[in-house]
Amino acid sequence: MPIVAAQYFFDLRPLHRVSGILNFGRDFLQHTSRADVDQLIEMKKLANQLSHYSDRQVAEHPDAKNVLDYYRLELESSDNPTSLAHNREFVEGFPTVKLAYEVLTTVDIQGFENKIEAAYQEILESHDKNVGRGFLADCIAVAIYLVLSQNPQVKFVV
Repeated sequence: MPIVAAQYFFDLRPLHRVSGILNFGRDFLQHTSRADVDQLIEMKKLANQLSHYSDRQVAEHPDAKNVLDYYRLELESSDNPTSLAHNREFVEGFPTVKLAYEVLTTVDIQGFENKIEAAYQEILESHDKNVGRGFLADCIAVAIYLVLSQNPQVKFVV
């Protein structure tokens, strides 16, 4: 959501480099409110409920004034490799998404699935071996979205 919002608010035409969009996405989170944090908490609770993760607790972080604060506090209190990677993604401006995007747009191989595999292997190597594969797949999905939305004339899916 913050990346799409950044594109909408800061980049109505695909002029900015993706690194700028990702930084705008992080900055967008800083311009949210406590009400947005409360909505995020409720969405996380709903996601856990829908996924049958009844044992997972969603932190409230009453000191978080905006969504970026919330993710910073989550990062500080995380010890699980996937939680660390997930929270760092928001706090540090989506470095895994950026890496996946760079691989997808520069790798010199043919075939959509081969490019995806190359990006996946690259981001897999950049994280702790215990990081959840679902997190990595989410980063790949965002990178694919960015490739397609920022480069509408490129024939990427062949």
